[in-house]
Amino acid sequence: MTCNVVIDITRLLGQYLAGRLPTGVDRVSLAYIAHFGLRARAMVRWQGRSGLFSELVSQEVFAELAFWDTGRRSAMRALVARGVLSSLLRGNGRGAFLLHTGHNDAESPALWRNMCWHRLRPVFFVHDAIPLTHPQFCRAGEAARHARRLDRMLQGAALVANSQATLDQITAYASQKGLGVPPSCVALLAAGSQFAPSSIPKDTPKLIANYPISTSEKSIFFHLNSLSQDEAPYFVVLGTVEPRKNHALMLDVWRSWGDAAAHLVVIGQPGWDTELVQQQLKDSQALGGRVHWVTDADDAQMVRWLQRARALLFPSFVEGFGMPMAEALALGVPVIASDLAVYREFADEVPLYLPPTDANAWLQAVKAYAASGSPERAAQCERILALTLPSWPAHFARVDSLLASLDVAPQSHAVARLQAHCAQLPRAAVFVQGFSRRKQLVLMRYWRAMGLPDGAPPCVWGAPAHSDGAVHVEDGFIRSVGLGADLVAPLSWVFDTRGMYFDAGQPSDLEWLLANHNYTAAQLQRAHSLRQSLVAAGVTKYNLGSPAWRRPALGTEGGVKRHVVLVAGQVETDASIRLGAHAVRTNLQLLQAVRRRCPEAYIVYKPHPDVVAGLRADGSANYTSLQVQQDLANEVIEHGDMAQLLGQVDEVHVITSLTGFEALLRGVPVVVYGAPFYAGWGLTTDVDFPSAVQARRARTLHLDALVAAALIDYPVYLDPKLDVLITPEQALVVLQQQRYAAVQANSLVRWRRPLLALWAKLQGRY
Repeated sequence: MTCNVVIDITRLLGQYLAGRLPTGVDRVSLAYIAHFGLRARAMVRWQGRSGLFSELVSQEVFAELAFWDTGRRSAMRALVARGVLSSLLRGNGRGAFLLHTGHNDAESPALWRNMCWHRLRPVFFVHDAIPLTHPQFCRAGEAARHARRLDRMLQGAALVANSQATLDQITAYASQKGLGVPPSCVALLAAGSQFAPSSIPKDTPKLIANYPISTSEKSIFFHLNSLSQDEAPYFVVLGTVEPRKNHALMLDVWRSWGDAAAHLVVIGQPGWDTELVQQQLKDSQALGGRVHWVTDADDAQMVRWLQRARALLFPSFVEGFGMPMAEALALGVPVIASDLAVYREFADEVPLYLPPTDANAWLQAVKAYAASGSPERAAQCERILALTLPSWPAHFARVDSLLASLDVAPQSHAVARLQAHCAQLPRAAVFVQGFSRRKQLVLMRYWRAMGLPDGAPPCVWGAPAHSDGAVHVEDGFIRSVGLGADLVAPLSWVFDTRGMYFDAGQPSDLEWLLANHNYTAAQLQRAHSLRQSLVAAGVTKYNLGSPAWRRPALGTEGGVKRHVVLVAGQVETDASIRLGAHAVRTNLQLLQAVRRRCPEAYIVYKPHPDVVAGLRADGSANYTSLQVQQDLANEVIEHGDMAQLLGQVDEVHVITSLTGFEALLRGVPVVVYGAPFYAGWGLTTDVDFPSAVQARRARTLHLDALVAAALIDYPVYLDPKLDVLITPEQALVVLQQQRYAAVQANSLVRWRRPLLALWAKLQGRY
């Protein structure tokens, strides 16, 4: 596997420099460093900034983290300083995968700005959905924070889940929110190599005696070692002392077991909201000196504790995976655990499962397992011998396969159509018409990404009167964050070999797809998921991020609620009006027609963004005039966010505007007065629809079929920074990154707009 990889080590570095031991999440991150470290670079973030270290410094930092010797923190700080300096001299990530394995700051806009700056594709490791499914075990506000975190993770290039249970919870959450799930895989976790039975010395007591450990811990070791295993058995509870780990139950069990014949060793760092439990653990004499709390055991020490334990006790209320169980079973140590479905994914029926609230059942179980020659314990030991546990090689085989699949260029219907079209044409010099110099450069990027021959077909921009069989090129329906007139690079273009989607006078490739192609159930499901993702993310063509609009509080007349109707203005000189309009051809005529059709409605008029920006003429309906405001429209909105606006209105009226298509995606009724590509298929109310066009659009379509054709099969999507073909789902990720980077808000747009408007007027394109 040769994928270019960057590892976010921000969380690991914070833990290391704070002198803390690695948590379960940290140990997963360390496993990723062990697997990818020799071919990866490190990224560190601080105060909204980030550094992408050189390969040499990255290897040194990875090595320090792997050994986790916090006594070398000064050396690590020096390394990080070198790494930050090296990042100033290095290029960006060039499309590398950013492996974010620690949950930290996944919801932060700064993270997404950094990823966009370094041109990284985020792959998130999801450890759990506990704050959403069990908020009672989490800090105040953590549920809302985790929801924001998952919202962002779902917009990444891919997800890796630690269990099927976790992925199912994420999928259910996404469905509830109307979000799609990116390419994903389930990669079960494994115990570290130090937990393999072959790595445990048989002479454990001698090793313990010679191992450098703290004085308090050493006294416990020697206390236990001074007795035989049968005379002084002990159980281990492993995990941070926090509410969901249910340490209180184990204390109740030992309290009920008055003259307990076994010890309880609690290994875990102090957590939160468990002050009473921690106080009891600190008082070693409170339970007859039979309960011991070890707060600073590293992996090697945990192995030595587990290896002689009668069983690992794992009474958690909820887990994302359950690494302590995997570690105990890897050592051949029996496990008594809460009855959680996630455990059966890797432990099957090997452990003894009990309800996490039944203290008496746990008491009887530990008594049985503590007994010398316990048949219950022996039976589980036999089951462990037959168990095949997850391994890190198997884990990373799945991850590598997922990353490799993301590096495969998508073979879309549009690319295949263009390649077939080029194969039928004689090889000739590239001919373009109607392209600015800038668009010609973009065109060449598309040609290279699609692997088309040097003698590419002649191309024309839009739908000129005489095209001589050239391929027609235009912006796609998911374009960018910002206006094309502001020279913002496009995410998608359409290449039409028949005509153009907005030219109702002749068929186009899109119309052919809609009229003839029969989509499979799987294709329709993909389109449905894409539509859900677009709607949930608030994506429209330009994604300007304008202020939200609030629906006015309207009364009722005759018991009927007053309708709010959105009228979408257009640039009247655009080819979509010239070639797609019928009787109604101007914004003023549209407003008049809507008022006649809906005399009692509250009409909201939104002029085209190019008109509001001063880049195109406003045409017949001067949106600042009193006539429009008072007689034909109740309100004029210049800068409302279209995605949010569509969620506030009852109906949308257009001539040929793409706003009608965006309204259909959101289930809003649409009335059309022209012949846009989405009309005539039974999805819209068509006013005075041309009979010649209706004859070509003779069948009724499902909305998802319209989405499959218009957003998946018709356009070609290109990453504007990486110059590689991407899917519409990946284009959505790029859009989200552009949003967080605030691409549309830079000062360059503000000063160049007047110059662009002047140029358009001089060129007669205003």
